[in-house]
Amino acid sequence: MARWLPHDLEGVVILLFAAVLGAVQFFRLQRRRRLMEDIPTARIRSAAQGYVELSGRVQRPDVPLHSPLTATPCAWWRFRIERRKSEGRNAGWELEQRGVSEAQFWLDDESGRCVVDPAGAEVRARNHRSWVGATPVLVPEAPGTTIWSGDAEHRYTEELILPGDTLYALGQFTSMDPLQTSESVNI
Repeated sequence: MARWLPHDLEGVVILLFAAVLGAVQFFRLQRRRRLMEDIPTARIRSAAQGYVELSGRVQRPDVPLHSPLTATPCAWWRFRIERRKSEGRNAGWELEQRGVSEAQFWLDDESGRCVVDPAGAEVRARNHRSWVGATPVLVPEAPGTTIWSGDAEHRYTEELILPGDTLYALGQFTSMDPLQTSESVNI
């Protein structure tokens, strides 16, 4: 490896760029890990106002929510549709469409429950599906009915948070208006 470094300036620049990028990512993840370790998990009933860590079970949102690709009842969804791109060295997948749910849902930890607002949050969902080929399309004239259409040139990815899933939330916890009955956490 040391022999080609002095002769390939482009390779050296790429190697240095990758090392700097890796170091930045490492320190960013270390800071997040330390933050998660330093904040104790609070109970919703006794959570202080401000930045908190909560853990509990997801409950259905007040308004029923269904994922756009498979019409699965859920509390949160994110999807991506990609088209196969075959252009020699640039072969791969090109993003065609994507979407993310911003509907609020409930988190219950048996001491109480609060509203989770996922708008702008970094979400890592446990339920992840990916397939190539046909995708379901909802038929507007017949609620709840789906048809499958598509071809092998498309890849579909769907991530879901389902009612009953265990959820870990780290974010700003604020009480709502006294006339409302629950607290809210922005993750």
